[in-house]
Amino acid sequence: MDSEKNIEREFLSAYDKYADEIFRYLYFRLPDRDTARDLSQEAFLRAWKSVSEGKKVENVRAFLYRIARNLSVDFYRKKKEEHLEEVLGEGADIPDEVIQRDFLEAEAVRALLLLIEEKQRDAITMRFLNELTIKEIAKATGVTETLVSVRIYRGLKKLRKLHGEKDAGIQ
Repeated sequence: MDSEKNIEREFLSAYDKYADEIFRYLYFRLPDRDTARDLSQEAFLRAWKSVSEGKKVENVRAFLYRIARNLSVDFYRKKKEEHLEEVLGEGADIPDEVIQRDFLEAEAVRALLLLIEEKQRDAITMRFLNELTIKEIAKATGVTETLVSVRIYRGLKKLRKLHGEKDAGIQ
């Protein structure tokens, strides 16, 4: 009984600590705020189910990111007939207090992120928006730390190029 209470306490603590972070990660991967909120809740439900069934989790943060990433991949598999233009055209509702930046800046960053390769976007989002370490990103995505670093480097290089083109008026 005490063990169950400890698991519940630890899970609630993890929720308090990582809920906003997981939401932000999904927000930048998905077409709208509501979908991101739904899938972040689903990520915690799946994590709770696993933990309550006795699964041992060494790194809760990485575990939650892996679940969130898988949920977003599943979402797009179901919606793969949508085109990038449709996703970009939908936009997002004005972010609430979870998003700590101006709406226009967030939308500009989000639009640029959607133009780079998904694996690079994931690595950049986890590293800079959610402040995961390279090691945590590697664990969450199931790749080497070197590959994570390469994805971040190449993604940032591409973002700089895209941002420069945008500033120069090139569409």
